[in-house]
Amino acid sequence: YKDCCQPFHSGDSWPSTPLELMRSRYSAYAYRLPDWVIGTTHNDNVDYRADKAAWRRELLGFCDGFDFLGLEVLEEEAGEGEGEHFITFLAKLCTRKQPTSTSKGVKETFSKIKSRHQNDALNADFKERSRFLLGAEGWMYVEGDD
Repeated sequence: YKDCCQPFHSGDSWPSTPLELMRSRYSAYAYRLPDWVIGTTHNDNVDYRADKAAWRRELLGFCDGFDFLGLEVLEEEAGEGEGEHFITFLAKLCTRKQPTSTSKGVKETFSKIKSRHQNDALNADFKERSRFLLGAEGWMYVEGDD
């Protein structure tokens, strides 16, 4: 963490590639750093919210509902221009038996996970293809799909 994502989270530098950004976002969830997740989310994202305090609480609830076990990059691909990039990854998570929050975000995520992992209630792994855009502030996470 010290050599990978901590410099980003502490504000010493900004990710220079979409892969660095993606890894830093995953570790921000694992280390309960909602401000980093918020600050690296493009305002075109469906989860983007003007009410940062409410968004922060929801993200913390999400973080508290899971143990983050690892991240596996499956594929990287360039977009239509130099400022667009896609990364497909597998996020390895495990649901906690007693989440410390029951926010809307956690409830929705638990519902999605239950439908995917009916035989293993604790397994919360998910695969996503994420889209990143390069703007004046650097690479930003725009959206992801299953």
